[in-house]
Amino acid sequence: MEEPDFVTPDQAEVLLKPEIERLEAEGWKVTRHAQYVVRLKRDDRVTDVYIDLLGNITTEEKQAVTSATELGHLIAWMLLIAFFLVVLVFAQTVGLLE
Repeated sequence: MEEPDFVTPDQAEVLLKPEIERLEAEGWKVTRHAQYVVRLKRDDRVTDVYIDLLGNITTEEKQAVTSATELGHLIAWMLLIAFFLVVLVFAQTVGLLE
């Protein structure tokens, strides 16, 4: 039985390059580049381009995870709205809104 020839990191780079260039031409930006995986981002979507050890390229697009800053803003707005509602209920209870 013959052993398969595995793709080296240098070969993977050469094989991935045309796919990465095509995606960059479509407006995607590279955010992470490893030996066998490249992650690109556009708007709120990410695309992962993988190459396995046999040279097969797989592209997977998915929703991007929100950043810590976006999550912080969301939490701040929720707390502000909740505080506002508590103040309205308190004002109603003590009769300030009548």
